Amino acid sequence: MKDYTLSLEWLGNRDFNALVDGAGPTFVSQDKPWPTHLLLEALASCGAMTLLDILGKMALPVTGMRVKVRATRPEKPEACFSEIDVVYQLEGGPFPPGRLDRALELAGKYCTVRHCLHPGILVVTSWEIAGQEI
Repeated sequence: MKDYTLSLEWLGNRDFNALVDGAGPTFVSQDKPWPTHLLLEALASCGAMTLLDILGKMALPVTGMRVKVRATRPEKPEACFSEIDVVYQLEGGPFPPGRLDRALELAGKYCTVRHCLHPGILVVTSWEIAGQEI
């Protein structure tokens, strides 16, 4: 079992410095990034790292990746996201579509952040190949 530590220092107003596992600091303020933005960043980066690991094990060469995230959240302060769309834009290849679909499925299965989300949040993932029509 791994333990994680977080130290959050209030700087006044709605500004904080966060120190995660002794690294950082990450600045969080009322201006940006909001904690909800950080959650989306965590989901995108966890999914990307997991997907890159899986594609590497599949011997599918990736030379570049960009992740686009679009999230929907009701206009209530206590509301969680209702849907999060994550698109992995890949460069490199060749990427056989069936193998990319399988890699994306496995990345969703092994992404820790995704498992930490409320089960009512619909997370939809897809992929695109840079410079190529799908």
